[in-house]
Amino acid sequence: MIELAKLVKYDPLTGGFVWIKNGLKAGGIDKQSGYYQIVRPNGKVYGHRLAFACMGVDVPPEIDHDDRNRGNNKWDNIKPISHVDNNRNKSLPTNNTSGTIGISWNKQRDKWNAYIVVSRKKKSLGAFVNYSDAVNARKNAEVLYGYHKNHGS
Repeated sequence: MIELAKLVKYDPLTGGFVWIKNGLKAGGIDKQSGYYQIVRPNGKVYGHRLAFACMGVDVPPEIDHDDRNRGNNKWDNIKPISHVDNNRNKSLPTNNTSGTIGISWNKQRDKWNAYIVVSRKKKSLGAFVNYSDAVNARKNAEVLYGYHKNHGS
């Protein structure tokens, strides 16, 4: 990655990369993953990781896109993050049927269950007749446990 960082110029304001040799755009957005990447003969390099190398900063093990746009590698949008904190800034999973992370329907009790995961442990937040009450309990718990404001959206 360090060698590639010597071949491209990174613009921290736009998050874009150009080849130093010819000034052409380097890489682009991968349609499947949404990540900006540069494909080289020896593999692909993700833009958010390359940005750190270009800025002369050690590349951290995990990097968060604050706005969750995987293609936005503006310097003020990417930051080193722990695995735990990165999991507190997740998108709503595509298989979620309730519309909110941490909310599920309990057929036996005919209620909405709310829960949150803290330190790898699932904590029950209660069972609610009204969906909105379950969502409020979940959102309050997210604030209490330091989840990102975009979590689940």
